[in-house]
Amino acid sequence: MNNIHIEKQKFEINFYFYQCLKVLNGLDGLSDSQLNKTFELLCDAVNQQAFLINFETSIIAKIRSEQKKMVLKELLLSMDSALKYDVFVFSIYMLTFKPLLLHYAKLIELDVMLEDHHLLSLKRDDHTKNTPYAFRVNGALISLVFFSFMERREKKHFPTADYHDVFIQRLFDYHAALKAQGLEANQMFMIMFQESISQSIKSSSGTNLEELVVRVLVNENIKNIEKRIDDHYHELEYDHFFCLKGKTYGISTKRTMRERYKQFKKIEGAEADVFIHITSGLDLNEAKAKIITSDDFGCYIFVFPEIYAVNIFLQNNPRVFSTKDLTRETLLRLA
Repeated sequence: MNNIHIEKQKFEINFYFYQCLKVLNGLDGLSDSQLNKTFELLCDAVNQQAFLINFETSIIAKIRSEQKKMVLKELLLSMDSALKYDVFVFSIYMLTFKPLLLHYAKLIELDVMLEDHHLLSLKRDDHTKNTPYAFRVNGALISLVFFSFMERREKKHFPTADYHDVFIQRLFDYHAALKAQGLEANQMFMIMFQESISQSIKSSSGTNLEELVVRVLVNENIKNIEKRIDDHYHELEYDHFFCLKGKTYGISTKRTMRERYKQFKKIEGAEADVFIHITSGLDLNEAKAKIITSDDFGCYIFVFPEIYAVNIFLQNNPRVFSTKDLTRETLLRLA
């Protein structure tokens, strides 16, 4: 550990770059239109002082939030050298690329989604659970490729379609000059970029099992599917409730059942006529399947096709089905 040491100058330039990215990209940072306006001001300003004056009058003065004004002013006040001004300018350049890189990072999701797998299957379930990890890994690799192009000043494969050649040249120049001063742009950018990826994952959270069940049912022309609590027995919660040809159906959807299956069973006088458990089947053993499908319990079970195909005890139980058979025709046959 005695040999691990970061020089003060190297730390400061990297810290300031991350600070610029963090503040400008944060909730109290710049909107897309403000970011574009800031870039325009940077291009038109003859020096740092001219930019600061223009930024104050064109951006900060028009902001209503006092909190946002304060955060941006603090950042500008910390810009006390020509080097920090260059770092600030470079951070603006980099933030203009963030939406594009975020888009590239998401492309891995589209590739997987095109694969032909049933909506209610282990393969699709793995995709749902692993998409956030794939998004983060792809984002890290995309960033690495992006900075390697910048390092080699390679314009041929650089994403230049929406950017003027002069813009790209200046970007390369800033990167080279700041790297010579100790800036590790890729590492600092990746911290902010991964934070943006995490936020994107939260705001567009992966499709859960309940949503996939709704998609399957809607594809079967089943309408007015709702999540509700039984009017007569409040301990009964239906993840999906709908009516089909005068018969009412209540469904409990759980990826794994554990002991929760005991909370969902047919009760005389309940709103649902037919009770169904939809589950992956990963923790569904023969004893549990017999209990759930017994006359006393009164439920049907639909499990993922991969699990159904390799378990004879499921195939031999007339009240257990593969989720591939979650069709209008099958539902109408259930008593």
